[in-house]
Amino acid sequence: MLQSRYVEYTTEVPWQEVFILALRRTLSVAKACDIACVTRNEATKRKNADPEFRREWENAMEDGCDDIEEALKKRAVRGYLKPIYWQGQRVGFERKFDTVGAMFMLRGRRKEVFGDARSIVTINNQGGGGGNITHALDDKKLQQMDPEQLQKAWEDRCKVN
Repeated sequence: MLQSRYVEYTTEVPWQEVFILALRRTLSVAKACDIACVTRNEATKRKNADPEFRREWENAMEDGCDDIEEALKKRAVRGYLKPIYWQGQRVGFERKFDTVGAMFMLRGRRKEVFGDARSIVTINNQGGGGGNITHALDDKKLQQMDPEQLQKAWEDRCKVN
């Protein structure tokens, strides 16, 4: 008699474990629910009722985001190969770099350097060294300050004489 190469599993894996693994890979609650054969409502109820499941859910989302961030870093630093075609035939490759993805990552991680351009303010430095001083400020603070307050805050911070 021939034996099957496939093992028949008799134990059932709890849907929570399947859901967490799928969530980590897809970063989509809807897809993870489909894979785990559970409704979104049931998964959310479990998340709200079970602190351990909530922690695993949040860790799965963080792990998934870490994977995407790592892939984005590789595309920005090492690049990727884009095929070059001529008359329907592939004739070579060109190395491309994902600079747009890198910009978004830097804006998220280093807001003080790569922040929103609307937050950058230039103040004419009439005191000591002449020229202009450029500084990035938080949008909320910027909206609350009038020009005199902004100038005074900058002078206090930089001790302009």
